[in-house]
Amino acid sequence: MSQELARWLVESGYVDLQPAHSAAIQALWTEPGGARLTTLARKARMTKQSMGALVEHLGRAGYVERVEDPEDRRASLVRLTARGQAYTREVRAFVRRVEADWAKRVGAQRMRDLRETLALLVAEQA
Repeated sequence: MSQELARWLVESGYVDLQPAHSAAIQALWTEPGGARLTTLARKARMTKQSMGALVEHLGRAGYVERVEDPEDRRASLVRLTARGQAYTREVRAFVRRVEADWAKRVGAQRMRDLRETLALLVAEQA
């Protein structure tokens, strides 16, 4: 998927992104109001420093923004901008197309089994 994503990023004009940026963006999919950097790092299973570097790049490129945390004014939340939300919709559609292609090549049941297996492995690590 990373190879397919890298190719798609160039073809679709998102030349300022790399597959590694997906760690931050994917962690924000389920956090429409935003999330603290530590939460994003934990969800992506990476260090706060590494997530900070990804968020910094995404902020400069206009995909995310930092806003004040309404629960703790000393902290900030990271959230997707309109550009980040548009990218998210496009990349999710791309992933669905890739998965549909894979299902045609290996069969729908194998794809369902793969998704279930990956979900189990992720749940085990949580």
